[in-house]
Amino acid sequence: MEDILKVLENEEKKVSFVVPIYKSEQYLEKSLRSLLEQDYKNIEIVCVADGKSQKAENIVKKLNDKRIVKFLTIAHGGAPKARNAGYPFTTGDYVSFWDSDCYAKLGMVRMWIKYFLTYPDASFVY
Repeated sequence: MEDILKVLENEEKKVSFVVPIYKSEQYLEKSLRSLLEQDYKNIEIVCVADGKSQKAENIVKKLNDKRIVKFLTIAHGGAPKARNAGYPFTTGDYVSFWDSDCYAKLGMVRMWIKYFLTYPDASFVY
Protein backbone atom coordinates (compact mmCIF):
# COMPACT_ATOMS: atom_id res chain seq x y z
CA MET A 1 0.00 0.00 0.00
CA GLU A 2 2.89 2.36 0.76
CA ASP A 3 4.20 1.91 -2.80
CA ILE A 4 0.79 2.82 -4.23
CA LEU A 5 0.63 5.99 -2.14
CA LYS A 6 4.17 6.94 -3.23
CA VAL A 7 3.31 6.50 -6.93
CA LEU A 8 0.11 8.51 -6.52
CA GLU A 9 1.84 11.27 -4.57
CA ASN A 10 4.71 11.57 -7.04
CA GLU A 11 2.51 10.99 -10.10
CA GLU A 12 5.05 8.50 -11.42
CA LYS A 13 2.69 6.91 -13.95
CA LYS A 14 1.59 8.82 -17.06
CA VAL A 15 -1.84 8.51 -18.64
CA SER A 16 -2.20 9.24 -22.35
CA PHE A 17 -5.52 10.25 -23.85
CA VAL A 18 -6.23 9.90 -27.57
CA VAL A 19 -9.18 12.13 -28.48
CA PRO A 20 -10.78 11.66 -31.92
CA ILE A 21 -12.69 14.76 -33.03
CA TYR A 22 -15.51 14.65 -35.56
CA LYS A 23 -18.26 17.26 -35.61
CA SER A 24 -18.04 17.67 -31.84
CA GLU A 25 -16.39 21.06 -31.62
CA GLN A 26 -19.20 22.44 -29.44
CA TYR A 27 -18.16 19.97 -26.70
CA LEU A 28 -14.43 19.83 -27.33
CA GLU A 29 -13.17 22.62 -25.07
CA LYS A 30 -15.17 21.42 -22.07
CA SER A 31 -14.05 17.84 -22.71
CA LEU A 32 -10.36 18.74 -22.91
CA ARG A 33 -10.59 21.05 -19.89
CA SER A 34 -12.11 18.20 -17.88
CA LEU A 35 -8.93 16.23 -18.57
CA LEU A 36 -6.51 19.12 -18.09
CA GLU A 37 -8.10 20.08 -14.77
CA GLN A 38 -7.69 16.64 -13.23
CA ASP A 39 -5.99 16.58 -9.83
CA TYR A 40 -3.53 14.03 -11.27
CA LYS A 41 -1.44 16.13 -13.65
CA ASN A 42 0.86 13.55 -15.30
CA ILE A 43 -1.22 13.22 -18.44
CA GLU A 44 -0.79 13.87 -22.12
CA ILE A 45 -3.43 14.37 -24.79
CA VAL A 46 -3.24 13.54 -28.48
CA CYS A 47 -6.05 15.15 -30.49
CA VAL A 48 -6.94 13.65 -33.86
CA ALA A 49 -9.28 15.54 -36.17
CA ASP A 50 -11.22 12.97 -38.21
CA GLY A 51 -11.37 15.23 -41.25
CA LYS A 52 -10.20 18.85 -41.44
CA SER A 53 -11.51 21.08 -38.64
CA GLN A 54 -10.03 24.53 -38.28
CA LYS A 55 -12.42 25.21 -35.39
CA ALA A 56 -11.11 22.18 -33.44
CA GLU A 57 -7.53 23.20 -34.14
CA ASN A 58 -8.25 26.73 -32.89
CA ILE A 59 -9.80 25.36 -29.68
CA VAL A 60 -6.71 23.25 -28.99
CA LYS A 61 -4.38 26.19 -29.70
CA LYS A 62 -6.45 28.44 -27.41
CA LEU A 63 -6.04 25.97 -24.52
CA ASN A 64 -2.26 26.34 -24.91
CA ASP A 65 -1.29 23.49 -22.59
CA LYS A 66 1.96 21.56 -23.05
CA ARG A 67 0.14 18.36 -22.06
CA ILE A 68 -1.69 18.50 -25.38
CA VAL A 69 1.29 16.98 -27.14
CA LYS A 70 -0.10 16.55 -30.64
CA PHE A 71 -2.89 17.73 -32.92
CA LEU A 72 -3.14 15.89 -36.18
CA THR A 73 -5.66 15.72 -38.98
CA ILE A 74 -6.49 12.58 -40.92
CA ALA A 75 -8.82 11.93 -43.83
CA HIS A 76 -12.28 11.15 -42.47
CA GLY A 77 -12.44 7.45 -41.65
CA GLY A 78 -14.25 7.14 -38.33
CA ALA A 79 -13.30 7.05 -34.68
CA PRO A 80 -11.35 3.74 -34.80
CA LYS A 81 -9.13 5.08 -37.58
CA ALA A 82 -8.56 8.32 -35.62
CA ARG A 83 -7.72 6.39 -32.45
CA ASN A 84 -5.26 4.20 -34.35
CA ALA A 85 -3.65 7.28 -35.93
CA GLY A 86 -3.17 8.93 -32.53
CA TYR A 87 -1.90 5.93 -30.61
CA PRO A 88 1.70 5.97 -31.96
CA PHE A 89 2.15 9.46 -30.48
CA THR A 90 1.36 8.33 -26.93
CA THR A 91 4.09 7.79 -24.35
CA GLY A 92 2.01 7.00 -21.26
CA ASP A 93 2.06 3.97 -19.03
CA TYR A 94 -1.69 3.75 -19.64
CA VAL A 95 -3.72 4.84 -22.69
CA SER A 96 -7.33 5.90 -22.80
CA PHE A 97 -9.35 6.50 -25.94
CA TRP A 98 -11.44 9.48 -24.87
CA ASP A 99 -14.44 10.80 -26.79
CA SER A 100 -14.46 14.52 -27.49
CA ASP A 101 -18.02 14.91 -26.21
CA CYS A 102 -17.34 13.27 -22.82
CA TYR A 103 -16.38 14.98 -19.60
CA ALA A 104 -14.22 13.59 -16.79
CA LYS A 105 -15.12 14.05 -13.14
CA LEU A 106 -12.37 15.48 -10.97
CA GLY A 107 -10.30 12.65 -9.49
CA MET A 108 -11.00 10.19 -12.31
CA VAL A 109 -7.38 9.75 -13.42
CA ARG A 110 -6.08 9.40 -9.85
CA MET A 111 -8.73 6.73 -9.20
CA TRP A 112 -7.74 4.87 -12.38
CA ILE A 113 -4.07 4.83 -11.36
CA LYS A 114 -4.97 3.65 -7.86
CA TYR A 115 -7.00 0.74 -9.25
CA PHE A 116 -4.33 -0.26 -11.76
CA LEU A 117 -1.74 -0.34 -8.99
CA THR A 118 -4.05 -2.17 -6.57
CA TYR A 119 -5.05 -4.75 -9.20
CA PRO A 120 -1.98 -5.18 -11.43
CA ASP A 121 -3.61 -7.98 -13.44
CA ALA A 122 -6.41 -5.65 -14.59
CA SER A 123 -6.40 -4.86 -18.32
CA PHE A 124 -8.66 -1.82 -18.02
CA VAL A 125 -10.60 0.30 -15.57
CA TYR A 126 -13.57 2.62 -16.08
